[in-house]
Amino acid sequence: MNRKHVSHCLLKYAVGMCFLGLMCSYSSKGLAQKADAFRLKQGVNIGDWLSQKANVSFKEKDVEMLSALQFDHVRLPVDECQLFNTDGSKNAESFARLHTALSWIEKHHMKAVVDLHIIKEHDFGGGAESFIDDFEDGLIGKWKPNSSSGIKVEVVDNPDATGSNKSRKVLHVSLTENSNWKGTERKEVNISVGSSQFKYLRFKVRKSKTGYITFKFEAEDGTTAYLGYDVKVKDHWIEADVSPYHKLEGKKITRITIRPDNEMAELWIDDVAFSSSHSSYQTAVKQNLWSSVEAQQHFIGLWKQLQSELKHYPEDLLAYELLNEPTAPTAADWNRLAAKTLAEIRKEEPLRKVIIGSNLWNNVKEFSHLEVPSGDKNIILTFHFYNPHLITHYQASWLSAFAHLTVPIQYPGLAVTDDDFNALSPADQAAVASEGRTFDKAILKTLMKQAIDKAQSLGLQVWCGEFGCYNRTPRQSRLKWLEDVAQICREYGIGHCLWNFQGGFGFVTPEVSKINDAYIVNAQTDWERLNIASLKNNPAVKAYATDNNSGTYGADKAIDGTYNTRWGAGKNVGECDWWVDLGRIYAVNMICPLWENYAKQYEIYVATEANPDGTPQWSTAPVISQKKHLGEYRRTYVSNDIAAGSYFPDPHVLDVPVKARYIKLKQLKSGSSSWGASLWEMHVLGTPDGPTTHIDQRTGCHQTARSADKDAIYTLQGIRVPRKQLAGTIYIQGGKKYVVR
Repeated sequence: MNRKHVSHCLLKYAVGMCFLGLMCSYSSKGLAQKADAFRLKQGVNIGDWLSQKANVSFKEKDVEMLSALQFDHVRLPVDECQLFNTDGSKNAESFARLHTALSWIEKHHMKAVVDLHIIKEHDFGGGAESFIDDFEDGLIGKWKPNSSSGIKVEVVDNPDATGSNKSRKVLHVSLTENSNWKGTERKEVNISVGSSQFKYLRFKVRKSKTGYITFKFEAEDGTTAYLGYDVKVKDHWIEADVSPYHKLEGKKITRITIRPDNEMAELWIDDVAFSSSHSSYQTAVKQNLWSSVEAQQHFIGLWKQLQSELKHYPEDLLAYELLNEPTAPTAADWNRLAAKTLAEIRKEEPLRKVIIGSNLWNNVKEFSHLEVPSGDKNIILTFHFYNPHLITHYQASWLSAFAHLTVPIQYPGLAVTDDDFNALSPADQAAVASEGRTFDKAILKTLMKQAIDKAQSLGLQVWCGEFGCYNRTPRQSRLKWLEDVAQICREYGIGHCLWNFQGGFGFVTPEVSKINDAYIVNAQTDWERLNIASLKNNPAVKAYATDNNSGTYGADKAIDGTYNTRWGAGKNVGECDWWVDLGRIYAVNMICPLWENYAKQYEIYVATEANPDGTPQWSTAPVISQKKHLGEYRRTYVSNDIAAGSYFPDPHVLDVPVKARYIKLKQLKSGSSSWGASLWEMHVLGTPDGPTTHIDQRTGCHQTARSADKDAIYTLQGIRVPRKQLAGTIYIQGGKKYVVR
């Protein structure tokens, strides 16, 4: 601190903070570090960056944005094939990206979990099995024409069932016009090819002419492979295969196209499947991690190499997650391997937090079978939560049970009405009812308690490493489910990490570091703890209004931190203002009115300074302009299991944080024709701007903030004022203290 002539009390405070800062600095160098400082609250997964599709950008601007929105940690899934080359050597470029990301995370006072997501001998899919399309049911299944004209695809009787292919039904592809690109395609393949699994696409084929057939393979990252097969004898069944392995190794194939490539040619196709064998149909793959000693030693070796790269990072910055969603034949198999791997890590890092989940996809129902080494308090248990999958994975293409459902669903309550349920096929009824018919917050809590109780019995921290809801789920149900899971986690003090940053589960537009769905962030945010426009968190906050400035529905009712009092504009359905004084300047990132009766059209203005009479000097242009119906967003606020009223949240994440001490909500038109807007609370996220200290989210230690503008005037509490105003008040300017006379 550079201020001079500070009073004795302020000096004692400053000295104390400096001493605490020195202690934190000492700790951060590892000389007296405590792993207990690694506690997780609100996080997000950065999937598809160094894992799976590996097609997502991740920049420092993203970390800065997440930190500003009060996320305190990120989970970084990494795959063996991304960090290591095919010969087992380290991929220098990928490790450099990982180290760079960790430096951003540390710079912005967050924490990180490095999660070993997929390895060659284990995929959380739990082994793999190819489709086998034999067409004996008389249906074309997922095979369709790749053009609306000039091509016909149908299932027909086998024209030559006496030869090598004795199937009754086969797929028939016929060109009705000259074309060398038209054919039949199969989408939603979702098969990953590798050196030891599904290296080949096997098939039986009969062609009306000699010449090539072209196979086009498309992977989920956009990569394509073209392969040809030369038919040398016409009108004769041949069993053969082609292999996209050399171009698409480790990639997930999403679409296959088969083209006759001849003028007016016909194809008959049968028994199409991926195989691990060049000579037979080996369509199922077992995961060697659970059956091979060599594979388990390789897994432990991977962690030794990862540890050599990561062990220099502070223990309050980084944790290791052993394996994403293990799928061992028995829980005991996973427990043994986890213990062996942990023992190797502990030889060099006894205090590093290591995260271990339950068998079978980190399922809460498997927690009773999870065992970890006793006496190690630096273990964090983790679970993933997507129950019920009908709600969270509705119409997800990779889950065949729900991919083609069109029946309406809802949460909370009866997920599918009885009438709709009874109209479903038996197979769809079984899928819909597989986890139950009715779900609400109480049922979700009962499920999650299985993991919570296990962790409490062992005296260990527990963390929800993944939860999320796919964007095909109806909007209202999706938001309510996310909100319920986040609230349950907060009620039990559990850190929770949203899946995902981008994509169908995410909330960020790729490449531009911009929030595209503020409602997803709003549903997870801990407003009870973070709202700077609430008297519960900020005793300096004050509120004013042009209508009902005080009284039963006075302006202050929207900042009292309770959800059964509100400010109301009475019967003013036209223009009126409500504004808040935060007590000091903040860099504001997110603003969310919590309406009882919403303003159909409104604007939000900000100010950093006030006029001599105390009225804020509002910005000439609004920082937010809103005009829409909010009826579909109506939800019920629940705090400690007590419903406290229905509300309409309307969150706004600013692309660039705006400096503000004063925030004004101007109603232009009420959503009601007879009553003005009514506000339960105003939620604001922001970080202090100007001379102050802040709490490091990782260590809990005070750090010196940016230096003050030497010409600006501040109170002793660090609040900037436009000019000295009150006689007898002490102010600070340019590092010197003076008293106004």
